[in-house]
Amino acid sequence: MTRNPRPVASCALLSAAAWTHGIAERSRVVESCGRGVLGILLLAGAVFFFQVEGVIQPFPVALGLESRDHYLARQLNYFRAAQVVNQLPMGSLTVVVGDQRGYYYNSRVLVTPVFNKNPLADWSNEAASPDDLASRLASRGVTHLLINRSEMTRLDRVYHLFPFTPQGRLNWDGLVSRRARPIYHDRDCDVLAL
Repeated sequence: MTRNPRPVASCALLSAAAWTHGIAERSRVVESCGRGVLGILLLAGAVFFFQVEGVIQPFPVALGLESRDHYLARQLNYFRAAQVVNQLPMGSLTVVVGDQRGYYYNSRVLVTPVFNKNPLADWSNEAASPDDLASRLASRGVTHLLINRSEMTRLDRVYHLFPFTPQGRLNWDGLVSRRARPIYHDRDCDVLAL
């Protein structure tokens, strides 16, 4: 059984014809009600459009009133940290911790997954010490960490992304606080050199 490839167009044409002929042949009351309903639908569509646009706010950038970088830094809490990562030396590999978004990176990054097993938690749990964890990361070519703290907290509450053992938690905390060298910090993100 084959289906009509244009059912939406057919329905739209039938609706338009019914609307036109229905209004033309009805009384003024039906015509007024029909126009009122159409006006309400158009108004609701316009209100919905501007509510959505109010959230993503693309007009200042499209009109040249705001720069692309300023807009992205305002909308994405990791954008400034991503710019720092993009300035790292050519052979560096950065593990993005706590954030599953991998766009706006122009250098090599490894993003921790949301729906898969988190390798960083496994590496931390398997390590004997923070120094051992740093060695394990270095053996995989990892040179930097980008930690999105706010996303890490938010996602870990829902998805339990970082199932650290007590030793794994000590290893991770020791790596971040004592072993790694901070090169960038803001309200949400840190970039650390290993």
